[in-house]
Amino acid sequence: MKIAMKAKRPVTIAAALAVVAGVAWLVWRGFSTPTLPEGILEGHGRIEAIEVAITPKVPGRIVEMPAREGDRVSKADFLALLSAEELDHRLAQARARIASADALLRMREEETRASTREAEARLAAARERLQQARERIQTLTHHAERARADHQRNRDLVSKGFISERQLASSENALRQTEGELAEASRVEAAARAEVEVARASHDGIARQSPALLKSLAEEAAATRAAYQEIEVSRAELRVVAPLAGTVVTKAAEAGELASPGRPLLVLADLERPYLRVYVPERDIGKVKLGDPARVYVDSFPNRPFEAVVTEVAKKAEFTPKDVHMPDERVTLVYSVKLEIRNPQGLLKPGMPADAVIRWKPEAPWGK
Repeated sequence: MKIAMKAKRPVTIAAALAVVAGVAWLVWRGFSTPTLPEGILEGHGRIEAIEVAITPKVPGRIVEMPAREGDRVSKADFLALLSAEELDHRLAQARARIASADALLRMREEETRASTREAEARLAAARERLQQARERIQTLTHHAERARADHQRNRDLVSKGFISERQLASSENALRQTEGELAEASRVEAAARAEVEVARASHDGIARQSPALLKSLAEEAAATRAAYQEIEVSRAELRVVAPLAGTVVTKAAEAGELASPGRPLLVLADLERPYLRVYVPERDIGKVKLGDPARVYVDSFPNRPFEAVVTEVAKKAEFTPKDVHMPDERVTLVYSVKLEIRNPQGLLKPGMPADAVIRWKPEAPWGK
């Protein structure tokens, strides 16, 4: 009897060990990650989207801001309107400066034209007097030559007794009178020549200085117009519109608040093209290339794959970020891979955790 019991004990222990092993295998099978098919890589991350902060270009108080978080807007859609009181005041000042600059320019132009006409008239008159003086000198020179010849002839005649001393004195007086008139005409000609030089210098000075002065005034007038146009552009910037199509994910201000450049009013996100950044180990990065298809899964829609494509592969390796789901892989060197996801219905939102599979072999089954 005792011998039979001893023979049965090893069988019972073996059976118990088999049951424990089977249960352990089932538990391991149930909790272990299933092996991916050859040609498929897996990654994890969080959904991201291109976000654009909408900030005003000019300061002002918000008058209207109808957009709400979650609203979808198209490019150039109205988002906000700022108060224009300060800019209207600046526009009025700029208009006054333009009118003043234009009036000064017109006045200087009229003065320049008048001064030029006056200088031209003085120069013409001086040249006319100089010409008359030269003509008189020419005439008097001819008369003086005749008087000198007559006086010399009378002197010869007096020496021969053909005429009287009285006639000689008369010809001498005529010569002296003509020579005096010639000397006076020479002084007049010199004065006329000097007057011409003064008139020419005045005319040339106006012609030389006026263009520079008028150019300066014209530039000043143009600068005032440019300042006015700049203010008008700023006034147009008071109406804030969407620079791209997207969804309002953050509304950072309300009507009545003061807005300033650099402070966002809204944040728009392009939810039609969100992306997921996953990290591939060094040993596998050579398998991934741009354009490879991928599928993305999120907890909210576990059985619905979202089609994606590889749009970026990092050129440098880095340590795995701490928010990767697998703790044992956080110390390995990996490469960042960006997946652009199709999201036409806007179901995917920034911040959602997601899993992705990348097919680097065209014939490989997705396996998920």
